Amino acid sequence: SRPNPRREARITPIDRWHIGRRGCGPIGVLGVVAREGPRQPARGEPSGHAEPHKGPGRTDPSTDESGPAPLLLAPARDYKRVGDGDTGPNTGGMGAYSSPDLLDAGLQRKILRQIVQPTLNGLQAEGTVFKGVLYVGLMLTEHGPKVLEYNARLGDPETQVILPRLKTPFVDVLASIADGTLDTLELKWSDESAVCVVLASEGYPESAKLGCPITGVEKAELHPGVLLFHAATKRDEA
Repeated sequence: SRPNPRREARITPIDRWHIGRRGCGPIGVLGVVAREGPRQPARGEPSGHAEPHKGPGRTDPSTDESGPAPLLLAPARDYKRVGDGDTGPNTGGMGAYSSPDLLDAGLQRKILRQIVQPTLNGLQAEGTVFKGVLYVGLMLTEHGPKVLEYNARLGDPETQVILPRLKTPFVDVLASIADGTLDTLELKWSDESAVCVVLASEGYPESAKLGCPITGVEKAELHPGVLLFHAATKRDEA
């Protein structure tokens, strides 16, 4: 049965860590509520997403998986609070970036060895065959990377900065997953960085205004390297 979105979670405070809980709310802001200090139970609205243990943003490596050997996609870092300077309520995501130097090779190997591979080994031990994208939401803390969440899909808005950097045709990646030949595929990435900025209607996420006109789309698309993605918009031909 679907959990009650108004039910408070019972959380035991733990020294050192910021505590959060997973909420069940509107799809646009589904996620985790986090509190600023240690030893404070996570209470609050049932929607939102997590803030990091130290500093703004969250790092999200994803893996394409078609067997016991995963293939890492480029990592991305996303931002959830609606206001500038990491202020205001949490959202479904206000932006993200991906760059070649976001995670060094040593840290990527550590994440793969200590988090991703044990997860896949556990699935395999239970007889679960997973083919697809495993999205791992991490907090990079002074005590090492810590798992916030898993998703069996690409993330939003992380996908908007990961796929533009991917030079290998994504359809080839999907075909390799389906065929079980991912170990023969070598992903090629752009050396350039990608940044996604979400433009949301006034009042988002609590009570966004509807029907607001969006102008300048055609002009923005003329700039080299600019991609525009739409969500919850419609074309008015009137």
